[in-house]
Amino acid sequence: EEAKNVLETGYHDKCALSLFFFSDGKSTDHQKLCITAEESYERMKGIIQSMCACFGDALTVTAVGLGNRYDDFTPLQAMAAAASASGAKGSFEHCEKTAHSISSAISSLVTSTTETRL
Repeated sequence: EEAKNVLETGYHDKCALSLFFFSDGKSTDHQKLCITAEESYERMKGIIQSMCACFGDALTVTAVGLGNRYDDFTPLQAMAAAASASGAKGSFEHCEKTAHSISSAISSLVTSTTETRL
């Protein structure tokens, strides 16, 4: 919810917005909220959908999973899919734990955000 407040600051129809999630896929949010991990993932997905409905195609949501190919990034993939289904530009990228891989994911985010309002 705080991210939405930040995105609303200075927003206008020619503004490109970006939301970037960078995670190892092992969320601990549910522990702080005293709910199950699945409930936490559903809550995050709902918040993403709400934000995307508000900002539409002005918003790019990028979720990057940092880890090896065997790690589970299903919640991040679901968040990116929810963004796309809700009118924003959503994408998921997997990164190995290398500087080149991380740099590539960030470059992709910058390009996608820039293209949003060209």
